[in-house]
Amino acid sequence: MKQPAFTLLEMILAMIIAGTIIGLTFGIFLNVQSTWGLFHKNQEKITMLLHLKNTLERDMDAAAYIYSESKNTVQLSAVNDTILYSFNDSQVVRYKHNIKDTFFTEIRNLNLHYLSSVNTFKIINEIQFDISIPFSLHGLTFSKYYTSKDLMLLTKNTDGY
Repeated sequence: MKQPAFTLLEMILAMIIAGTIIGLTFGIFLNVQSTWGLFHKNQEKITMLLHLKNTLERDMDAAAYIYSESKNTVQLSAVNDTILYSFNDSQVVRYKHNIKDTFFTEIRNLNLHYLSSVNTFKIINEIQFDISIPFSLHGLTFSKYYTSKDLMLLTKNTDGY
């Protein structure tokens, strides 16, 4: 009596079809995984850039005066606090008290716009630079608006009147 079974040809054909489906599925999985990794890396960079932007805006708003002694260093002076920013090609470093924050981002075309000079300090009213966001380059501008009272106090303190 003959029992129903698969022939060798049917078994080989089923293995070829299953192998093809498994291979295609694995290829799609690797593609999705690499795309997700790239997306995650870009999102981390954008999140860090937004944190830098928000931190710098908050510090500039709180500062009474913003000044610079060198090309890549900016000091934000508040009533009881001083914050130092150092702009390098590959990172922005923020020093506040004994805390150091590092933002790893590529900075290009740093421009410090000076309002006036007092002794060796240059009073800054605008900071501009370009940052590289994935797939594009964006310019950022941060402005500090001084009141006439602030400027008179600054002149009074430096001139001795």
